[in-house]
Amino acid sequence: MILNQREKSEILELLISKEVDLRLTIEKNVGISIKHPKFEFIIATIKRSGKNFELDYFQSTFNNTVSVVFKDFASLKHRLSLWFDLIKKDYPSILQEKDNIKKLSRRYYKILEEAIIIKNIGFEDSSGMIFRKALEILIKDYFLFLLPSFEEKVLNNTIGRLITYFYEINNGEFEVKQHTKFGVIKPQLKEIKSLCKKIKTTFKLGNDFAHYERRMEKFNTSQLHSNILKIEQYIDFHMQEEFVKDMKAFLNAEFDSDEQF
Repeated sequence: MILNQREKSEILELLISKEVDLRLTIEKNVGISIKHPKFEFIIATIKRSGKNFELDYFQSTFNNTVSVVFKDFASLKHRLSLWFDLIKKDYPSILQEKDNIKKLSRRYYKILEEAIIIKNIGFEDSSGMIFRKALEILIKDYFLFLLPSFEEKVLNNTIGRLITYFYEINNGEFEVKQHTKFGVIKPQLKEIKSLCKKIKTTFKLGNDFAHYERRMEKFNTSQLHSNILKIEQYIDFHMQEEFVKDMKAFLNAEFDSDEQF
């Protein structure tokens, strides 16, 4: 027998609420399967047998499959909830990788993945330091892309020093420094002014996790991770814009060179 619509909906709602990287599929005339998108061995199947509910699932602690029968739906949901938590800890939902970011910064996602895994197994402060490292890698690669003539400066300075090298900061407001060296890159520096403001505050939070005594304890790694993802999204959009500009310039040049009919 298959589960009814209410039971299917409640299992789906539970899965969504747990924010675990699993996919639910309704198997026609059978029941429900819940699978991991990357690891085929992580799977659970649910079906009704008379008045009972049968659950077969991969037990990551013992690396085997467990079969359990429940007399009521509430007990089934409780066991599923525990299983979702276990899978989230042992096989955390890692990343939604963006092609532009992968091309820009080949190490960023690897370090970010490490930070997420360490956070999910309970090492909050340690993960904060690794989140910060992931951000530094992304920002340096972005600056190298955006400001290639300043490669040596980017490679040999911290992000904080780079920001104060390019910007005057007064009462939290950023202005590009008046320097002859910045003439050519001034438009780019103006364009990313708000981004650099966000980068600076995010690094401040990331650095706090490395201190003997934290001064920003009201913030945790979830806020740090969220900020990093917003910065990543901004950079991704900017990369797309640059690609569009390049393509338009290429096509304009081609159109201008076309012979008139």
